[in-house]
Amino acid sequence: TLMYCMVDVDSDDTEKRARMSQVIRQVKGLQSFLRPATRLQPQAFLYFPRRHYVQACLVHPFGEWFAPNRFAWTTTLEGWYGLLAHAGYPTALLCGPLSSLDKDHVVVVPFSEFLEEPEWADLESFAAKGGRVILQLPTEDPVSTKRVAAKLGLAVDEVEVRKGRVDGWVLTKGDGKNGGAAYEKRVTLSEANPLDVRARFHDNRRPALFSWGKDHWLVSAFDVGHSYNVTLRKELRGLIVSWIQPKLEPRIQVQGIDEDYRPLVEVNALQHDNRLLFICCNRSPYEWDMTVSVRGYAAGRIKVPPFESRQELVSGA
Repeated sequence: TLMYCMVDVDSDDTEKRARMSQVIRQVKGLQSFLRPATRLQPQAFLYFPRRHYVQACLVHPFGEWFAPNRFAWTTTLEGWYGLLAHAGYPTALLCGPLSSLDKDHVVVVPFSEFLEEPEWADLESFAAKGGRVILQLPTEDPVSTKRVAAKLGLAVDEVEVRKGRVDGWVLTKGDGKNGGAAYEKRVTLSEANPLDVRARFHDNRRPALFSWGKDHWLVSAFDVGHSYNVTLRKELRGLIVSWIQPKLEPRIQVQGIDEDYRPLVEVNALQHDNRLLFICCNRSPYEWDMTVSVRGYAAGRIKVPPFESRQELVSGA
């Protein structure tokens, strides 16, 4: 219709309608594959059962749009999902029990303040059998912060808040190199905590990201999801991936993209009957000549122009 810019005032085709017609032809050509196809099985899960969702809505009822100075829990989920997906890990929300997962999964707990005792026990059992748990200390409520920290045997000095929405703290890795940044709240842990620290806050040298529980847990003293959602920094993504990857290789391997621009190139895959369809969407201003692969299938060579999408159907290797 005219109101959606699909046709011009004289009923001639517009560029948008011509483009939509092209997309529809491509979909029809693949419909025998698409109809029964499924996404790759997730390797990473964001633990967010219904009760956590309800609590998040009750505790933080305003999002960024309506109240810019209030915490928006949605940005935490979006940031974590993006970080893991950009690293090549198929990711999904986990709304049910942890018992269905095995050691070849990683579980992110973005809202640890809502965990109850049975959930803590499930997480410990999951980690004991080799699973990987990433847990964020709460940064919204000091009481919740101290309660969760005490559960991990940690002592808290204070919860700090910066006034600006993009005001945070530089992170430093063990080798002294930059590890991205934390926005805009953090937990300052006591120096007495003996931890396997993977990143520190540059200004006070306190732990920002550290291993816990025989290296099967990774704990952050800031909101990683929100921080990544703010800037999409490859350094922060690298910090998380460097902890996951030794035990769990990402299922989707992408080569040929500058890591600074990786968040702007979405790569997904659908599978059916020993065939795999790679779908690549480039939201950056540069053309990328990519090689995309999943173990067990032939690699796909895909050249994606700026602000375009391409797909490649490959067979099992």
